[in-house]
Amino acid sequence: MFGKPNDKNIEKFNKIETIVSHHTEIKGNMSSKGSLRIDGIFEGIIEHADGIILGETGIIKGDINAQNIVIGGKITGNITAAETIEILETAQVYGDMNSSTLSIAEGAIFEGNCIMTKSTSTQPRDENSGAGIEDLEENRIHSKDNQYTGEGAHQNHR
Repeated sequence: MFGKPNDKNIEKFNKIETIVSHHTEIKGNMSSKGSLRIDGIFEGIIEHADGIILGETGIIKGDINAQNIVIGGKITGNITAAETIEILETAQVYGDMNSSTLSIAEGAIFEGNCIMTKSTSTQPRDENSGAGIEDLEENRIHSKDNQYTGEGAHQNHR
């Protein structure tokens, strides 16, 4: 199919409403309130989706934005997920990513920057600084030089 995604992440894709099949090519922008799967070629922007699954044969040329994203194919563009991004071992990602949860399987290709965001809504509000639920904590991963520069930074060895 498109690899072996984490079972708890695939549960978020209970109902796939749109499928771009293997021998299909679409150019344009798409907005979806449901989940979609791409096994063909999509060139453009996808936004507001509940979930996006890019199968092993799928190719996206453009930016995508969804609640949850699983990548098994090739994407050249930026990826934004409100919840999770899962990069499977067959994936090729060329662009920046922004998410609160990220999983990259061994063997996957990722060239770009990653911003990990974590809502501070579970932390007490700082009365003096005014920091609250709207504030975000950022950690950056620079994959080209394999360095993690966020809190508790360390050199990543393979």
